[in-house]
Amino acid sequence: MTITASTPSAARPNCLDAGQCLLMPVRAGAVIQVVRGRLHLTEPPRWLAETLSWPTLALAEGQAHCVGQAGWLALRAGDGEAAHWLQSDPVPAWATAWRRLLYFGRAGIFARSAARRARLSGGHISDAL
Repeated sequence: MTITASTPSAARPNCLDAGQCLLMPVRAGAVIQVVRGRLHLTEPPRWLAETLSWPTLALAEGQAHCVGQAGWLALRAGDGEAAHWLQSDPVPAWATAWRRLLYFGRAGIFARSAARRARLSGGHISDAL
């Protein structure tokens, strides 16, 4: 087994040859999606009832997994075939909150102003839009 440590790019599919292992740092919320092949994933260690455990799972083609905790992730390609996968980093909480604020604020402002124009003109709300 060959072990490689790197930080892969999210722009293109990454490839591991059969039996190859990759150790990489991940943030909580990162998503790993298998494009082709089979991938064995070992998450960063976590404490469970005073015992240190390493959650492991196998992902088949088309499956995805969201990493629950930041740390080092071990990926191993299945025996006999290469594995191709994509990684997407999590969106920061402030960016999500800002996007929601803009979306709901814009919808509320436009709806209220359209209703106000309709009331003032004495017409229907669709006339004010």
